[in-house]
Amino acid sequence: GRGGGELPWVHRYLKSTDVLVGNCSGDIEIAAKFFENGQIRKLPFAFDESTFFAVDESQRQALKAGLGFQKSDQILLYAGRITLEKNLHTQIRMLSILQRLFPNLHLVIIGNPANFPFTEFGAYPVNITGMFNRLVRELGLDTRRIHFLGNKNPTETRDFYIIADALVNLTLHHDENFGFAQVEAMACGTPVVGTKWGGLKDTIKHNETGYHVSTVVTDAGVKLNWWEAINRIVQL
Repeated sequence: GRGGGELPWVHRYLKSTDVLVGNCSGDIEIAAKFFENGQIRKLPFAFDESTFFAVDESQRQALKAGLGFQKSDQILLYAGRITLEKNLHTQIRMLSILQRLFPNLHLVIIGNPANFPFTEFGAYPVNITGMFNRLVRELGLDTRRIHFLGNKNPTETRDFYIIADALVNLTLHHDENFGFAQVEAMACGTPVVGTKWGGLKDTIKHNETGYHVSTVVTDAGVKLNWWEAINRIVQL
């Protein structure tokens, strides 16, 4: 995803009979550009279907109540790494519009913030948590309906997949490939709204298991149609 930084060191050992394996179509396309005569195959990752599975509505409502939510509450979920390129700040901005439309809407965020630098692009986030808190204050959001939960184990995460009305992932990460959270959420019966980017292009079946959000590469970086994302969430 970052241009194959290790390839200059290993390509001299590769033969045309060797097989390169990627886990999504995007990685396959990148590999094909580097190795036009290469043997390249796609092998998607697997998820644990003994942990991530759907339940009936009565079980779902019981889980929802047990986790402190009312039956009338609507829940958007983000699960995964929380870094600048995961674009969670755009999702928080969208919440300022969505909360006006849905007074009982909650945003649940699973994962720990990390100040990973983009050395390739000269970007060094100092305090991503402070940025989120400042954004929430500036937008006047109801903090009682934004839940930063930190890391959860797989079973705990599954419970939130089940009670969520939608998983939203607006990632613009240049290393984005398979993406476990989307597949795990869909296995729990929850639709996904995500950028048409990286592995999400493969795992989200548009109009079937969720919706893709239009995403384009521009001279100013990767951009998404966030208004389209809002409309898809409203539609769900």
